[in-house]
Amino acid sequence: MKNIVSIGADLGHSCANILWASNRDKGNHHSIMIPTVVNVASYISDEETAKRAAKETINYEGQNYFFGDTAMTHNAQSEFSGKEQNWIQSYVHDVMLLGSVKKVLDEMQSYNLPRPDAVVLMLGLPTEYFASQKAYLLQQTKKILGQFLGDIELYVNVHAQSNAPLYNIVFDELGEPNPNSRLDTDNCIIVDVGHFTIDYSMFWNKNVVAGGSIPNGVHTVYNKVRQEFLNNGYPCELSAITSAVTTGSIRRRGQDVNVKNLIKEPCEEICGIAMNQMKTFFNTRIDQVDAIYLVGGGAPIIFDYFKKEFENTYMMENPRWAVAEGLLRNALANLKFVPK
Repeated sequence: MKNIVSIGADLGHSCANILWASNRDKGNHHSIMIPTVVNVASYISDEETAKRAAKETINYEGQNYFFGDTAMTHNAQSEFSGKEQNWIQSYVHDVMLLGSVKKVLDEMQSYNLPRPDAVVLMLGLPTEYFASQKAYLLQQTKKILGQFLGDIELYVNVHAQSNAPLYNIVFDELGEPNPNSRLDTDNCIIVDVGHFTIDYSMFWNKNVVAGGSIPNGVHTVYNKVRQEFLNNGYPCELSAITSAVTTGSIRRRGQDVNVKNLIKEPCEEICGIAMNQMKTFFNTRIDQVDAIYLVGGGAPIIFDYFKKEFENTYMMENPRWAVAEGLLRNALANLKFVPK
């Protein structure tokens, strides 16, 4: 039997959420979270620090790059690196893709799992860009990962991100059809709250209805909070802004500072835009669905605002991982197509 690793990779503008499983233990899903931060690797004199940094260093087109936590540690930048809307055509996306697969292979080795004979990889794209960017992402992924993996077989496909969480309902954790799926009876809307976009799609009468994408993701909140921090003399490093947005608090001069008042207005703004566009797009059906499910890293940030407008709003379990988990389950479901 071949050794196959299945990977669901939600490569976001602010964070890469990676889930993987070996075909020898399909129910054991391993998670890796990598901040979307990339910069040119610098010399590190301390031997132990250099060893740690090597785990998050990738060579791309002849240049070594730090990525993830290592990049954040060695370059105090105030923004995530994946800030372009067409970022899948950037070196940052390629480095994050290569780095994600590298970390999966390294983790497999640390668990004493055999080197895989094949990789089954599922990627996601925002709904708005899915049709126009799918072919490029497939081609580029096969090119750079084909070179990186060498003799390891690669099977890759791309899905619309707002559809991916539905696979958590359709398939169980082994990638088998879920007998308890409620999609035979329930109509629902999936809202994926990302850094640059909020994507949405509807499942209606057992069919995925074309959704849409709003270019006002959580980055709008980050940008406004960053400006307020500048105005108030607060630290503007990315780690401080992330803490403010996710917890409503920052650490300054040894004290916890409550900054929730700086978060409310931009959150209300992006929620208002998203809800108005969805009402227009779905028309009266938005009031006929059984549930609206929020997923993505930004879901906890805007959940309360959505719940006030639509009382049938719910957060999927582990919303940050819902897209990656759905992609992984789809990858596991497709193992049967890998030649024996």
